[in-house]
Amino acid sequence: MSTAAIEKNEWKIYDEVVAHYRDCLIDKRLLSDTWDHTLKRKGRIFPLPTMRSMMALGNKVNAWIDEFTFLVDATCVDADDAVARALIAQGESNFGEPRRDLFFEGRWYSSNFVHHAVYASRIIRAIKERGIERPAILEIGGGLGGVAHLLRRHFGDDLTYFVVDLPETLLIQEWYLRNSFPEAPTTFRSSAKRVGPVAGGFNFVNAYKLGDQDYSFDTAVNIDSMQEMNSEAISFYIEYIQRNLAAGGLFFFQNHYGQASSPVREPSEYPLDGHWRVRSMEITQDIECGSGCDQARIVYHRTDKPENAETRRLILRALWNGFLSGRVPNDAGLIEELFALPARLDPAAGAKAVCAAFSKRGLDVPEAWVAALAQEPYFPPRPYVCALGAAPQAEADFKQRHMRALWQVQSGALKLMLRAANGEPAGEALSKNVAALCAETASSLADTSRSEFWSAYFAAIFFSLKQPDLAARLLNDCASKSANPFWLTRFAHLWHRFGRDTDASKLLDRLENLKPRDCFSDLKHAELSAACGRKDRARALLEESAAGAGDDAVRWMTLTLTAARAGEDELAWKGAGRLLNLSPETAAGTLLSLAGETKALHPRILPLAGKLGTAADDQSVHFAFLLLELGRRDEALGLMADLERRFPGDYFGLGQIGKLAQQAGLDDLADRCLGRSLDLRPGAFLHQEFVGGVYLSAGRFAQADAHFSKALELKPYLRHLLAKQLHCRLPEDVRAEGILGRTADLRLMYQREQDFYHDLGPGSK
Repeated sequence: MSTAAIEKNEWKIYDEVVAHYRDCLIDKRLLSDTWDHTLKRKGRIFPLPTMRSMMALGNKVNAWIDEFTFLVDATCVDADDAVARALIAQGESNFGEPRRDLFFEGRWYSSNFVHHAVYASRIIRAIKERGIERPAILEIGGGLGGVAHLLRRHFGDDLTYFVVDLPETLLIQEWYLRNSFPEAPTTFRSSAKRVGPVAGGFNFVNAYKLGDQDYSFDTAVNIDSMQEMNSEAISFYIEYIQRNLAAGGLFFFQNHYGQASSPVREPSEYPLDGHWRVRSMEITQDIECGSGCDQARIVYHRTDKPENAETRRLILRALWNGFLSGRVPNDAGLIEELFALPARLDPAAGAKAVCAAFSKRGLDVPEAWVAALAQEPYFPPRPYVCALGAAPQAEADFKQRHMRALWQVQSGALKLMLRAANGEPAGEALSKNVAALCAETASSLADTSRSEFWSAYFAAIFFSLKQPDLAARLLNDCASKSANPFWLTRFAHLWHRFGRDTDASKLLDRLENLKPRDCFSDLKHAELSAACGRKDRARALLEESAAGAGDDAVRWMTLTLTAARAGEDELAWKGAGRLLNLSPETAAGTLLSLAGETKALHPRILPLAGKLGTAADDQSVHFAFLLLELGRRDEALGLMADLERRFPGDYFGLGQIGKLAQQAGLDDLADRCLGRSLDLRPGAFLHQEFVGGVYLSAGRFAQADAHFSKALELKPYLRHLLAKQLHCRLPEDVRAEGILGRTADLRLMYQREQDFYHDLGPGSK
């Protein structure tokens, strides 16, 4: 097809998907506050050029949906996962301009594509095990359509797919899938008008109108989606699945804890009736699910004969808590034994059988803990420090062994923090205990050098715990085998972060001629080069990036801030001006960050900032704090007071003001806005964690401790929450010395955030 014909077809599809979106009826009664906020921030309809590059890092289309800055490596795919390997071997389409950051068996792919292939592989195997030859799949909340894309490639015309999502995301999925498979027949259901499904193609369904028509399907899929819904919406979807799933069908479910204001709290708590049997359950590793959160992956089989749903729930609770405490490993034999119990036992007898199965395998789960799960979903006591169960099996795979080592060092550090918070040990004794813990963990690692992901992860932990020799060994061993510029940049970033600029410079030398690279990795290279005294190289990279930035606001934003960090004030000033013309909303936050990076530009920033105006709420918030940064205190405080009145019922707006106020040292304003923001989300542990994090960053440890404690009451098993609470309780000398990690290291140690492209989060897109 000629270029002109391709463009004509793109315009045709684009016009049709936009028209479909505009036809969608909206009913937000079941929409969670999480997604209501996301849709307001994300935007809805994007121009065709932006849609063409939807998979690119920094593109607005993928903002808030898929994590495109989370790097994985080839060990994401199990050695014996022939299905995933076959999917990957077919190659990744260039459509959407994906960022190819992962080298796998001789070719470059995007991390996002590879971890979606792992998901698709699990779904394909579950379908084939069930004996379904021509599957009809209903996927609820499919992100950008990555899993649907891979399943269509595998099954071809034998697959009928129902794509169910909110209209704003459905638009993106339709655009991606129709461009990827132009030969596939499609339908679109936007309103209450009934639309008959098409077999062997894609049926796009406005989630708000799903209940008006019953579709028949044999496989239901939900990944990373129900966790963000209100419980009412979850009940609606589950009832729909139970009503319409064909006999002998299955439900592929992968989620973690609830994130909305009124969620289903845990994967064990979903309101499934008695006609389900759990076929498999496992906890996914960070590297496999492409995020910083452990998830439960469960395959349910629909059955004619009912089981005891309460017994099933108790077993799900025992496993979820057992997985997250490190007491129970992924074990297919254990799963099979446990989920035979609900067909014949009530919860009391089931609890005893669970304990017997654990005991038989040498797992340390007290009987009283399992019995307590009949009343509430968490192991006592609350909160609890992670503990490790039986030794790993000799045949445990690479990911399992490294996950176990990870929990070994994290749980060991938590126990030392707990002891130190209670007054012992301290000084040299504490340092020796930390060194012993890290040495034991390092000795349990096997062939880590073949994995950039795990090498970087453990090196970050060892650096944070002041064991630089162990960290250096991991990074050097892996770097000697790796030619991946994205991961080598990550390694250089770690070297620099922990004061080893000579080692960082050696990697920067290697990066000069490595491909592929992109503008964002080059900007990180420039920032590190400047920090390591390589000013000329930093300037050259920045100028090259500026020459190719075009009208891309995200690139100009990142360039502007990188130039400021590199001491290139004139280029930073040029970027700010360019950004102001392209995206005033993005410019508002960027100017605030720029003013904090360099005082030299303050006289020039003020008149530029005056062009922003104060109409948009986000601009107004940043503008107010920019005035404060620039010394216009009275004017800034007056605008802040007005903003407080403007956000009476907006938890996010008040939280944003509170966070910026705390960063500016305005404790009273921060306390007032953060407190009002919390009042709007009672019982939301994520918001308690957010507020605690604001106070933690400001060194207000008593206030942070109070909010982390409230968050732990709601989610007692989360290691990162417990680490932050205990950090607040450490003696000041221990905390200041950083023996158990500095405040800024906690997110690295407990992997809430792998990304080091810190200018590219959803808030900046």
